[in-house]
Amino acid sequence: MGIFGRDEHPTSSKTSAQGSAGGRSHGPSAAQPGGSTVIARGNRIEGTISGSSDIQVDGELQGSIEGSGVVRVAPQGRVEGTVAGRVVVVAGTVRGDISAAETAELESSAKVTGNITAPRIRIADGASALAAPLASPASARRRTGSQSTAPR
Repeated sequence: MGIFGRDEHPTSSKTSAQGSAGGRSHGPSAAQPGGSTVIARGNRIEGTISGSSDIQVDGELQGSIEGSGVVRVAPQGRVEGTVAGRVVVVAGTVRGDISAAETAELESSAKVTGNITAPRIRIADGASALAAPLASPASARRRTGSQSTAPR
């Protein structure tokens, strides 16, 4: 057995699959096996979830998500609390504030009650948002600067 739990001379594809799937994903793509966290449908979690990999809620969460990757609330997912991530995509229900470092997106099946703060906010036709979409300060500064140089 070599360093990091890998065989120095793997003898079967089973050994190499275990080595790659069992380890953490440190690369840019968190969509690889083992690279994301899922709250499965039918499960209910209470508390705070934080992490750097992608997070998907198919079940229920009462608490908060503090992610630095993509956070997705699936159509059947429900979150009662704050949701933060690099990109936040909501297709289910969120009762709480949403904060995205890059983009917040509400799909047509989304139901959101709370403030939405992000440089870019996309709201699809059919989405229900009892929220105040707020541009983040960096986004507002960029828009103000570009408006002052645009011809009128």
